[in-house]
Amino acid sequence: MKLISIRNLTCKEVLNDFDCGVELLNKYLKSYALKNDLDNIGKTYLCLEDDKVIGFFTLANGSIKRESLSINKTLPRYPIPVVLLARLAVDINHQRKHIGRFLIQNIIQIVYESSFYSASFGIVVESKPESIGFYELMGFEKTYKEFVCFYPMEKIENYIINKKY
Repeated sequence: MKLISIRNLTCKEVLNDFDCGVELLNKYLKSYALKNDLDNIGKTYLCLEDDKVIGFFTLANGSIKRESLSINKTLPRYPIPVVLLARLAVDINHQRKHIGRFLIQNIIQIVYESSFYSASFGIVVESKPESIGFYELMGFEKTYKEFVCFYPMEKIENYIINKKY
């Protein structure tokens, strides 16, 4: 069995062979992710099988209007702080092998740990229409904004405790 790990993006050398089948995501990883990371615009994490990149995700800070959320909770009238899942992709040769699930599990762990240092109401992702089903399977909830899904902090905490979406 090969070792699969997550680590921060630190150099571009290992990115050349990555292909998720979506040119926009490939180009982002190879041309913009490292610069955005250095400029603190988005933090990119690589999923490695041994030394080969088989997936990645990028996280950034963001906010969402309370009107967009389908939450039965009294929230302030100003935008609600969230972690934005800005990018997520899996290499073509590793799709449908639960790597996406593994990435989401790591995202949940990172967001949970960061919540002790910076407030966040949850994770927001603006998904491609064809990916909505994946995010719902992972426990994300649809919002009132089309193609935007939300994973609330309460669910994150529950996942950490019970390891269930």
